[in-house]
Amino acid sequence: MDVLQLRQLWCSVFTITVETGGTSSDSVEPGIEEYTNEWCGYSFDVVQNYYWYPPWAWDEIVNEINNNRPVLWGYFIGEWGHTVTIVGYTDDDYLIIHNTWWMGLDYLDIYELDEAYLRRVYPGGGYGFDVKLEEPCGGMGLWGDPYDENGCYVVWRAGGYAVIEWDNHGYTGGYVDIYLSIEGGRPGTWDYQFTTENDGEVWVSISPDATPTTSARIMILGTTSTKEVTEDSTFVIGVKGGSQHLNIRTPMFKNEKSLVSGDGSYGSFQIKGNTDPELTYPNVDPDEGTPNTDFYYYVHYYDADGDAPSVIKVYIDGEGYDMELYSGSASNGTYRYGPHHFGSGSHSHSYYFYCEDGYGGSDETDTYYGPTTNTYPELTDGDVTPDEGTPDTDFYYYLHYYDADGDAPSVIKVYIDGEGHNMTLYSGSASNGTYRYGPHHFEPGSHSHSYYFYCEDDYGGTDRLPSSGSYSGPTTNTYPELTNGYVTPDEGTPDTDFYYYLHYYDADGDAPSVIKVYIDGEGHDMELYSGSASNGTYRYGPHHFEPGSHSHSYYFYCEDGHGGTDRLPSSGSYSGPTTNTYPELSSGDVTPDEGTTEDTFRYTVHYYDADGDAPDTKWVYIDGSPHTMILYSGSASNGWYEYETTLGVGSHDYYFYFTDGYGGSYRLPSSGTYPGPNVEQPNTDPELTDGYVTPDEGTPDTDFYYYVDYYDADGDTPSVIKVYIDGEGYDMTLYSDSASNGTYRYGPHHFEPGSHSHSYYFYCEDGRGGTDSLPETGSYSGPTTNTCPELTYPDVDPDEGTPDTDFYYSVHYYDADGDAPSVIKVYIDGEGHNMTLYSGSASNGTYRYGPHHFGPSSHSHSFNFYVSDGYCEIRLPSSGSYSGPFINTPPELSEGDVTPDEGTTEDTFRYTVHYYDADGDAPDTKWVYIDGSPHTMSLYSGSASNGWYEYKTTLGVGSHNYYFYFTDGYGGSDTLPSTGTYSGPNVEQPAGYEIEGDLCYYSNDATIYPAIVYLMGNASDSIWVDENGHYMFEDLAGGLDYCVKPYKEDDDREDFMSMH
Repeated sequence: MDVLQLRQLWCSVFTITVETGGTSSDSVEPGIEEYTNEWCGYSFDVVQNYYWYPPWAWDEIVNEINNNRPVLWGYFIGEWGHTVTIVGYTDDDYLIIHNTWWMGLDYLDIYELDEAYLRRVYPGGGYGFDVKLEEPCGGMGLWGDPYDENGCYVVWRAGGYAVIEWDNHGYTGGYVDIYLSIEGGRPGTWDYQFTTENDGEVWVSISPDATPTTSARIMILGTTSTKEVTEDSTFVIGVKGGSQHLNIRTPMFKNEKSLVSGDGSYGSFQIKGNTDPELTYPNVDPDEGTPNTDFYYYVHYYDADGDAPSVIKVYIDGEGYDMELYSGSASNGTYRYGPHHFGSGSHSHSYYFYCEDGYGGSDETDTYYGPTTNTYPELTDGDVTPDEGTPDTDFYYYLHYYDADGDAPSVIKVYIDGEGHNMTLYSGSASNGTYRYGPHHFEPGSHSHSYYFYCEDDYGGTDRLPSSGSYSGPTTNTYPELTNGYVTPDEGTPDTDFYYYLHYYDADGDAPSVIKVYIDGEGHDMELYSGSASNGTYRYGPHHFEPGSHSHSYYFYCEDGHGGTDRLPSSGSYSGPTTNTYPELSSGDVTPDEGTTEDTFRYTVHYYDADGDAPDTKWVYIDGSPHTMILYSGSASNGWYEYETTLGVGSHDYYFYFTDGYGGSYRLPSSGTYPGPNVEQPNTDPELTDGYVTPDEGTPDTDFYYYVDYYDADGDTPSVIKVYIDGEGYDMTLYSDSASNGTYRYGPHHFEPGSHSHSYYFYCEDGRGGTDSLPETGSYSGPTTNTCPELTYPDVDPDEGTPDTDFYYSVHYYDADGDAPSVIKVYIDGEGHNMTLYSGSASNGTYRYGPHHFGPSSHSHSFNFYVSDGYCEIRLPSSGSYSGPFINTPPELSEGDVTPDEGTTEDTFRYTVHYYDADGDAPDTKWVYIDGSPHTMSLYSGSASNGWYEYKTTLGVGSHNYYFYFTDGYGGSDTLPSTGTYSGPNVEQPAGYEIEGDLCYYSNDATIYPAIVYLMGNASDSIWVDENGHYMFEDLAGGLDYCVKPYKEDDDREDFMSMH
């Protein structure tokens, strides 16, 4: 029981009556002590002070309230007084009071009161200790809501558990009493609950039947001994008996400090009833699958109280599984369990949902059936045996079937070429065994077959092997048959058109994928000649043979494209046809074709037999008489045959006749005879002498003439007389004397460019077998020819620069003979430099030399080109030289300066700069630009091309700038600095000038004193005038603008004037 409650209690139920019907102020203090000690069993001390001037003891009031101790306050307003309890204060000096006259809180401005009693109440003796309730939150809102000023909000749920916590301030002895009101703490609603040890915490169980309320109150009292309140007693805030009750309210206004701001011995909370949760929308997804399918169970949970489920389960086939929130909130959301998997063997399942809200509420759904599960059967090891055969072969199909649920197949088939056939158990059990179908036969005509297996387990489970498509097999085929093979004709030459015939038949109707005749071991494709592709005659031809072999063989072979083959004959080969190539005679001749009786005449002919047969008969008929010829060159079947003899005077004829021993023969010519030779008496050979060419050298376009002397003792003119130049013959003509004893000439002759050396010889015939050559063997050398090369496009690049510039010299070289230069040079200032090919070919390209650098000091240069191809020398230009390039090294300026860098108009300023020219050139222009105007400088030290230059002058007042600019007279220049200007010097007037004067009024010349004079313009200063109004500024620079301005405080006349 705290002091606030005691004071409120006492002021409500204990009255000391005076004549006005109120309580005497003097009776309050002893009344509290007496009543609490004698009637309540508690001990209190009351300290009373009297104050008569506001704000009295404001600090004492604040201290008591801040320490959780109430203050009884008796105050007077005029003739009457009243006692209330101070329960708080505001920051703007208002007291918060509990006024028992109108049972509520009020505010009182202490400055409105005249005098007052302040009674501070302190617990003593029997109170033992103080406790502070912490949970549920201390304090009760002004309007009865369950919030304290710190925002505390507590809800106790019917059917749940709650904790009561308090601060025992370190005192652990004794007990505490717990009281409860479910009607906002109204009088007569407090019920004693229990007494427990003072250990700071106790858990209580809330009955599921607890009455819901939004304004429940709990109170805790600390005692030093166990105090039980009898059941028929009404305990109201620590008072035994009595019939008056209090409505305790704690202020919760902004900027207020309350005695019970969360620290009181009572607290507020709600008691909420419980609504059973609801389960709706039960579901399992998917509703069917295999035992390994991921099944998810869903249910919607809703609790009107906002309770999350303490238990929420799904019972699957009788076994419970916890669910988790899937979507929504914990008290209004969908819960899910999964994934869930089933064991094999059972197809039907059931489930229901159950939940609890933790406050005695629960819900349970009906039992639902599902999902349906089934393990699909598995088909493996599908096969057919054998994998190939004829359509009449016994084929068997095998398959292994397995069902994890132990289900026998309701359907199990093999589909062969799209047609299903039931299979039967072959070995093992119905749910785990091998099934077979067979024997199966095929109709002829189709070779490739396909099959797949299919099964059902009567629970929706199926399997297919393979999963898509089909297996290939078996392969079936009827072998083809070959008959009536032959060749026609049965003999001929290699070029004869031979044809091979064969009859093909295939019972499956297959056209042959391969059908060949092998002739002498080499296969040849045959083509359909008559009938159908699968039952017809095939032919190959015409076929020709290579010469050489007379006997041949052949056989036939076929394939039907499905593994079927046949051969005719089944082994070995047929013989035929027989072939032979007739021999050939060519190039029959007799040499010489004329002569004398002293000459030997040689008859020759070429014999060739494509079969390689040597001749059986080999005759030359001369004048009708045969003569046997002999081989003299080549082979017997491909060689030259000859016969030599002398002949009598006259005209003769001849022909050749050969046979090959295999019925082949040849006559040359095929009819008639060749004429010759004509035979006469002997002839004298002609003679060639004095052969030469003139001139013996020149260009290819020079006119060259060839001469030779011809003489024939028989007086025969030449039938042939030629000069052979570089291997090519040219006819000569009579130049002088007679045809059989004269000089012959050929010309003019020109040569093609490219060759320098040539050769020649002479040859003649007298028309009667006499010949001569000059020289007798070999050739004469001559003449020598050459085309001089050409030089064009001479150049040097660039045509001007510094000595360090990279200069390149180039010239174009062309030689019509295709000769590369043996020497090609550029002569620069008389010195030769070899050039190298830069572009094009060696005989038609640009040659270059470079880079070339020059030494300083010379500006002008010359060059010319020289070339030789080994036969001819060329110079470009033909005389003199080309001028160029022009060389110049720009001069350099450095260390430019002016001294001094500042001064007056009376000072001489000296501008200096260093000039250097690597070519040794003196400057042509030598200027210093001062403030933009040029001034010629003069040498004062060093040489003209490497020395110091100066310019002296005086300058006007101000800041100046300068730069230097020199040229060398050859296009070179330098500027210092390269951009902009140098700053300086700064020039002022000489010091030593004065400004002085006297201040007076313009109207009456009266002296102005005291006053200040300010100096402005190009200088800034100020001085006080003396008593005569006199002032002086000293040591000022001349030639500048100044202004003086007087100033006198508190003088508003405007007859001052500024002086400049």
